[in-house]
Amino acid sequence: MSGRPADWRRFVPFWRFNTEADIEAELRFHFEHKVADLVARGATPDTARAQAVAEFGDVDAVRSSLREIDGRIATHRQRAEWWESIAQDIGYVVRTLRRSPGFTLAVVLTLALGIGANTAIFGIVNSVLLQPLPYPNANRLVAVFETEGKTGSHAVSRLDLEDWRRQNSSFAHLTAYIRYSTNIVIGGQPERLLSSAATPDFFAVFGTAPLLGTGFPDASSSAVISERLWRSRYSASTDLSAMKVLVSGRPYAIAGVMPESFDFPHTTDVWVPIDLATDTRARSAHNYWIVGDLKPGTSLPAAQADLATVAARIAADNPTENGHVGAKVVDLQESLTGAVKPTLVLLMVMAALVLLIACGNVANLLLVRASGRRREIAVRAALGAERRRLIRQLLTESAVLAFGGALLGVVLAVASARASRAVPLIAALPVPPRIVDPWVLAFTLSLAVGTALVFGLAPALQASHIELVESLKQAGGRTTTSHGLRGALVSAQVALAALLLVGATLTARSILRLQGERLGFDATHLTLLYANPPGTIRDDARRQAVNQLLDRVRALPGVTAAAASDVVPFTGGGSNGGILIEGQPAATGTAQPHAAWRMISDGYFATLRIPLRRGRDFGEIDRGGPRTIIINEAMARLYWPGRDPMGALVAAPGLDEEEYVAHQKGKEIWMTVVGVVGDTRDVGFGLPPQPTIYFPLVQDPNTDATIFVRGSIPTASLRAPLLAAASAVSPEVPARVQALEETMTRSVSTPRFRAFLIGLFAALALTLATIGIYGVAAHVTAQRTSEIGIRMALGARGSQVLWSVVGRVVRYVAIGLALGLAAAAASTRLIAQFLYGITASDLSTYAFVGAVLAFVSLASAYGPARRAARIDPMRALRSE
Repeated sequence: MSGRPADWRRFVPFWRFNTEADIEAELRFHFEHKVADLVARGATPDTARAQAVAEFGDVDAVRSSLREIDGRIATHRQRAEWWESIAQDIGYVVRTLRRSPGFTLAVVLTLALGIGANTAIFGIVNSVLLQPLPYPNANRLVAVFETEGKTGSHAVSRLDLEDWRRQNSSFAHLTAYIRYSTNIVIGGQPERLLSSAATPDFFAVFGTAPLLGTGFPDASSSAVISERLWRSRYSASTDLSAMKVLVSGRPYAIAGVMPESFDFPHTTDVWVPIDLATDTRARSAHNYWIVGDLKPGTSLPAAQADLATVAARIAADNPTENGHVGAKVVDLQESLTGAVKPTLVLLMVMAALVLLIACGNVANLLLVRASGRRREIAVRAALGAERRRLIRQLLTESAVLAFGGALLGVVLAVASARASRAVPLIAALPVPPRIVDPWVLAFTLSLAVGTALVFGLAPALQASHIELVESLKQAGGRTTTSHGLRGALVSAQVALAALLLVGATLTARSILRLQGERLGFDATHLTLLYANPPGTIRDDARRQAVNQLLDRVRALPGVTAAAASDVVPFTGGGSNGGILIEGQPAATGTAQPHAAWRMISDGYFATLRIPLRRGRDFGEIDRGGPRTIIINEAMARLYWPGRDPMGALVAAPGLDEEEYVAHQKGKEIWMTVVGVVGDTRDVGFGLPPQPTIYFPLVQDPNTDATIFVRGSIPTASLRAPLLAAASAVSPEVPARVQALEETMTRSVSTPRFRAFLIGLFAALALTLATIGIYGVAAHVTAQRTSEIGIRMALGARGSQVLWSVVGRVVRYVAIGLALGLAAAAASTRLIAQFLYGITASDLSTYAFVGAVLAFVSLASAYGPARRAARIDPMRALRSE
C-alpha cells in the first residue's frame, strides 16, 4: 500500500474529499499499484505501464465518475448533518418544554380540541362524501326517481318501471325495492327487524357476491340475510339448507348471506323477493324505489336524457295519470348523502373556525413566552447563532407542540366517533365513519403542519428580530414587546367567535320554535303499541285480531282511549296518491288533486284529540256499507274553496286493486266525505299541514296498524299490561311499546344534534376568545407595571389606570366584534337552510351576540385591570 495517501479522512463516513488533488492522488495510487503488480509478475516496466493504461481506459471518464461519487457522498453528508441538526433542535425543545409543564399542557390541550374536532368531522366527511360506496361497480350505480312538475323526487309506480325497462338504452339493470319494518320469526323467537322486498336482479345490480350461498334463486320462497343476523341468530352456520325464517308470517328458506360490507338499504337484515307481476295498481301508485347500474361507457347525463325521453313518451300515452311525470337520475351516493351533506359542510367550516381561534390563542401564548426569552435569544445571537437557525428552532418548538396536540386530537376524535354511533344522524349514514384511515391521518398530519406554521411563524419572526444591545441590557424580568400582533390576534379571535355565536344562537332559537309549534293533536300521555298480526292472517281474521287487541287495551286500568292507524306521526310513513273529485274535470300532472292517505279505526280522533270540525267519526255503520272518508281542513280549503265538502264524492284509483280495476273500466268507486277534522302536522316538524284523507280501517283490514293508547298513567306503567294484551291476542307477534313523545323527539334528533354541535363549537370558541382577551389584558398590565407605578405616584386615580388597561382591550374587541358580525351577515346562506321560524338576518340575534361578547370581554379584562389599579407605586418602582 506504499504510496497511497495516509489520510485518516478516508475512514470517516460521508467525508467530502472533493479537491482535484485528492482525485489525482487516488488515481495515481491505483495506477502505480497496478504497474507494480504487473512488474512483480515478470512484465517489463514499459509493458506493465502500457497494460495498466489499457486496463484503466479513459482516465477522464474515471475522474468524472469519481467526481459524481464525491457529489453523492457530499449530498449524503449534508442530509446527515441536517437530520442531526433537527434532532438536536427537537431534543433542545423537549428539554425546554419539560421545564414549562403548565405552558406545554395548555398549548397541547388547546390544539387537541381544535385538531380533534376537525379530525372527527373530516373522518365523517371522508367516509360519507369522499370515499366511493363499498360496491365493486359503485361508479356506475344510480338512483332513479319520478318527478312531478317542480315537486321533489318520489317513488316509482310498477307500470312506469316496466316501461322504463323496455324502452331505455342506458341501464344494464333497473331493480326495485321496498323497505319496511316487519315481524320476523327465527327459531320460534319473534322480533321486529328491518327488511326489504326486492326484485330478483337486486344483488346483481350492486355486483356484490354473497358471503355464503346465492341471491334469489327462487322468487317465491327464498330469502337472503345479512352477515350480522347470520352470526347473531344462526351462529354463523354454513348449512343453509337447515336455516328458515318467517317474514310477516310467510316461511322462507335462507338462500344466501350478504357480507357486512353490503348494507343497502341501510341496516336491512332480511331481503325477500317481490314479483312485480302481482301488482295491479295504477300508475299513480308510487311504491317502489329504484336503483340502476349504467351500461359501461354510459354517462349519467346521457342516462338522464335517455330516461327523460322515455318518461315524455309515457306521459304522452297516459296524459291523465302521467301528464307531468318525469324521470330523474342521480348518482347513488349523492342520493344517499345529499340530505346530510350541507350539515357536514357547515360543521367542517365551524370546526375549522374553532381551530383558527385555538391557533390564535397558542400564538398569543408563544408571544408571551418569546417575550420572556428575549434575553436568552439575545445571548445565543451574540454567541453567533444565525437568525434563520433561531427561527427554525422556534418553529421546531411549534411543530413539537402541534404534533403533540395532533396525537391527543386523534385520540379524542376516535373516542368521539365511537360515542356518536348512537346518535341518529351518525347511525343513519350509509357508511360508518372511520377515523383510523390513511386519508384521515394524512389530513391530521397536514393540520399539525399547518397549525404549526399558522401559530408559530409570527411569534418566531418577532422573537428572532432583536436589538442585541438593548436586549442584553434588560434584566429579563420586565420586557417590552409590540402589542400590535397580539391585539390583531385577539380581534381575529373575537371575530370568529362572533361568527360562531350567531350561528349557534340562530339554530338554538330555531329548534325552540320548531318544538313549540302547534301540531294539531295532543302527544302527551300517548303510548304506541306495535303488534301487527302476521301477514298470513287476512281479511276478517285480521280485522278480528285488531278489534280484539283494541278491546283488551281499552279495558286496561289507566287507559282512557285507544285507536289504530297505519301511520305513526313523525316516522315518515304513510302513502299518498292522485284522487278524482266528482263534478270537477279530470286533471293531469301537477294539476291533478293529490292527498296523503291514512287508515284509521274508530276513536282515532278522540284518542289523539284532533278536533272534529264537521260531520261524524267512523263507526260500525261504515263496516260493510258504502265507502266513506273523512278529510282535513287543508284538503277542504284546497279543493272546495268557499264550499262545504260534506257529502262530496272522491275516488282514489291507486288505493287498492279494486279501485284500480274499476278506474280502468271507467267505473270509479266513489267515497263520500262524512266529516272534516282539524289540520295536523304529523309528517315532520316545520312542515305545513298537507291535504289528508282518512279511510276507515274496517274497510281495508289488511293494512298494518299501530295501536295508539291514551293513558292516565305513564308509559312505563302501561308497558307490561300492553305487552301482555298483545301476547294474548297474537303470541307469535313481537310486540313493542314506546311513548309517542319519544318517537317525536327522535324525529328532531338530527337538527337538535346539529344545533348541539354548533353550540359546542361556539362555546369552545367563546372560551378560547375569553382566555385570549384575559391573556392580553394580563400581559399589558405586567409590561406596564413601571409606567403605572409612576403615573399613580404622580397622582393618577385608580379608575384612570383601570380604564387605560380596559380601553386598550376594548378597542381590539370592538374591531373583532364589528368584523365578526359583518362576516355573519355575509354568510347567512350557509345557515339559512337549517332555520325554521326565524331568518338568518334576525337583528335581535346579532344584538344578543354583541352584548354577550361585550360583557365577556369586559369581564375578562376587568380582573387584570383591577389588579393594575391597586398597584403600590413604591413597590412597583422598587421592582424596576
